Amino acid sequence: MTTQPPSDRVKIKIDGVEVMAKKGQMIIEAARDAGVYVPYLCWHPILKPYGACRMCVVEVSNMRGLPASCHTSVMEGMEIKTNSTAIEDVRRDILGLTLANHPHGCLTCWRTEHCGPKDVCLRNVSVIDRCVVCPQNERCELQDVVYYVKVNEVPLPYKYRNIPLETRNPFIDHDMNLCIVCGKCVRACAEVEGANAITFQKRGNDVVVVSSLGGTLADSGCTYCGVCVDVCPVGAITEKDSKWAGAADNYVTSACSSCSVGCSLNLNVKKEKLIRVTHDIEGEGSHGAECVQGKFGYKWVYSKDRVTKPMVRQGGQLSETTWESAIEMIAAQLRRYKPDEVAFLASPKATNEDNFVLQKFARAVIGTSNIDSVDPLFPRQALAGIENAFGTSAATNPIWDLRDSKLILVVDADLTFEHPVAAQQVKEAVRRGAHLIVLDPRDTELGLQATEKLVCKPGSEVAVLGAIVNAILAQGLQDKQFIADRTLQLAELQESLKAFTLEAAEQASGIAKARLEQVVRLVSSRKPGAFILGGALAGDSPEMGAALANLAMLTGNIGKRGAGLYPMLGESNSQGVADMGCLPDMLPGGLHIEAAGAWLKARDLWGERVPNRPGLGYRQILNGIRQGKIKALVAISENASTALNADGELGAALSKLEFLAVQDTFITGMGGHANVVLPMASFAERDGTYTSLERRIQRVRRAIKPVGESKEGWQALSMVARKLGARGFDYADPGEIMAEISKLAPTYAGVDYQRLESSTVQWPCRGAGDPGTPILHADRFLGGLGRFQPMALPAHAQAQGMTAMLSIFREVAGTVELKHESWVELNASDARHLGIASGDRVMISAATLGTIEAKAHVNGRAQAGTALVRLPHHTVVTDVLNKATPGKLQPFTKAKRFAAQIKKA
Repeated sequence: MTTQPPSDRVKIKIDGVEVMAKKGQMIIEAARDAGVYVPYLCWHPILKPYGACRMCVVEVSNMRGLPASCHTSVMEGMEIKTNSTAIEDVRRDILGLTLANHPHGCLTCWRTEHCGPKDVCLRNVSVIDRCVVCPQNERCELQDVVYYVKVNEVPLPYKYRNIPLETRNPFIDHDMNLCIVCGKCVRACAEVEGANAITFQKRGNDVVVVSSLGGTLADSGCTYCGVCVDVCPVGAITEKDSKWAGAADNYVTSACSSCSVGCSLNLNVKKEKLIRVTHDIEGEGSHGAECVQGKFGYKWVYSKDRVTKPMVRQGGQLSETTWESAIEMIAAQLRRYKPDEVAFLASPKATNEDNFVLQKFARAVIGTSNIDSVDPLFPRQALAGIENAFGTSAATNPIWDLRDSKLILVVDADLTFEHPVAAQQVKEAVRRGAHLIVLDPRDTELGLQATEKLVCKPGSEVAVLGAIVNAILAQGLQDKQFIADRTLQLAELQESLKAFTLEAAEQASGIAKARLEQVVRLVSSRKPGAFILGGALAGDSPEMGAALANLAMLTGNIGKRGAGLYPMLGESNSQGVADMGCLPDMLPGGLHIEAAGAWLKARDLWGERVPNRPGLGYRQILNGIRQGKIKALVAISENASTALNADGELGAALSKLEFLAVQDTFITGMGGHANVVLPMASFAERDGTYTSLERRIQRVRRAIKPVGESKEGWQALSMVARKLGARGFDYADPGEIMAEISKLAPTYAGVDYQRLESSTVQWPCRGAGDPGTPILHADRFLGGLGRFQPMALPAHAQAQGMTAMLSIFREVAGTVELKHESWVELNASDARHLGIASGDRVMISAATLGTIEAKAHVNGRAQAGTALVRLPHHTVVTDVLNKATPGKLQPFTKAKRFAAQIKKA
């Protein structure tokens, strides 16, 4: 009996061997999956088929000629030969033409395998032909193809083109003398990043790749994501800093530590040193996409300012000590205090394992639930509005699903700066025909792609969204079946919408009623539709989250591919820090501490000291410090006290503490107040997991040895716990911690390190046989039925002076050279009134911001009366917020819209 292949597979033969291939796959992909190498130059797994180089030609039964395997789909019964005399002849001829325009002394030399970097070249070739001086040596795809095809000589003469090198940017060098015109860089810039910053110029042998608008890459809108570098098969486009580092001897796949999208990256290591970062084309969350921060933002690992040894404060100064002495001091100090006199702060950049052990230490060893995280980009109130509606505030769908959306509504999210890889997927959806609506007081870069760019008055977003909800209901455009089957409380919502009219929204926002009517038609008719919420510019109100949740349920855009709601969290583990129970009222897995079953389970695992009542949250902890009720504070971080320091009130309160212990990679504002500072292992020096905004649990893997005496957070906390005589902190590795997490957190019950070695998992994953949940609420909401949330217009104080809108970008070394400095965009009429011209230095002052200096840009992007302030992430969380007036600074997410005075410096 003949076995039929699965419906999504076809049976083919490659070189006589029967294999199962995916339907619709190209032959080269099927061969690659089967472990058969087919040479190529213009093909890449993350790019669309191109078929230009013809190196990948094969023979196919019942098909004329030699088709390109990168452009030919597999079919049932297909028989394929990847090698034959005819194929070899074609490949040699093509290579001969290619090498006539590329230095090839390095490619045809018989000594290549024997030479070292210090050997004298024995061939009569020029310097440019030597393999040891090529930046792509041992990483060159052309080199691989030449060796495979066995080309030993080139019949056509080669003449060096003598094209000047392009080295005018801080990250990437261009050497067009090495270019083979495969087109991968140009296509990657268009297809993956959507920037179209580079293009071909000239024809024939004179073809070169240049910036699209001339000048530098920055002039053409390059985002410096680095994907062109990673797809270049030769040494034509290279990383400036690691150009001559050579090939890595180890590649470690790990999760990016920048934002919450959770891209997968390959850490390239040579002789125990991190030399470069490349994209992971197999990454389930990013599929080879990357951004400037992930690609180039790793060099701080070797900063001379790293904390490398434990430090204790003596005589007002921090001085180095041993781990034993530091741990003894922390334990001795913590013994002095009652449970309610101690508080803990977790970090959204620390791993799940670090944060889990921190909250366990707080509850099981100290006996307090005074624990929270300080995440400056975490819109808590807006998330509460979503959780009330859905049962959880987590993103419903994978980021990659956005590509399949027919409509995307982006509210208060400057994705290009804050979540670049998510912005890439939105742009791809637009290229596929999706309608994009951007509602934002700022004129964002993503608005250039929008069908409807709704630049509204600051604080009017809820009025606009509520009016859209009301209009959909009034016109009967809602998904009646979804509402009847899956939701509750529609009547309560309708009763609350009386003030939300399109006319009122027009007056509040400045957006014409006719345009709002068009948005109503698009949102109600284009499905599937996705909704993206940024960092809560509108005051981080529950109404903002509730409005988008109501809109998603009203249109039936829940539980489907290409649909859903995406709250764009800020840091690499913002979702994980909440999942691990680093909240005053929540245990791991989102279980409320006052739920009897949850508390009893924690008590059974950890002991009698586990409290059964909520503790103090961040704001209450600060108040407790000021009032003398909180006397000791323990915090963990990673290059970040960015997050832990991101509040002027925190800095003012720290001096009142009797004892402060911090684990961090650098001495920051918070560490400057500490009695003990412990060295923290960086993202490249640790093992653990992150949970991205799409609920994807993925491994963080150690690539290099920890710098100095740095340790991971869970290791340091476990040492203190054991010193205090606590049990249950004898972890051998983070895998044991994850095993404990899975026992306590139902959503992580099916997660273990063995499983995470080969794949990622999206929670909820409730057992070993559970594949995880890429799309939430497919059949039912986590809370059973979705609940429409009654809406109210949030109250906003009238701004005195101009209204400033804050955007944040994540800078790395070199971005200042790209003009990525602090700047403010002003409307022409405001600039004339203030006597400010483009290029002037200006001072921006606000009660909630302090005073900062920035460069002025006068353009049409800012509305009259509104200033668009763009600041580097580091500036926001250190220089700006630490200077804010104590007692007046709101939670940071509320500070992204504020009244300000602007004047020429």
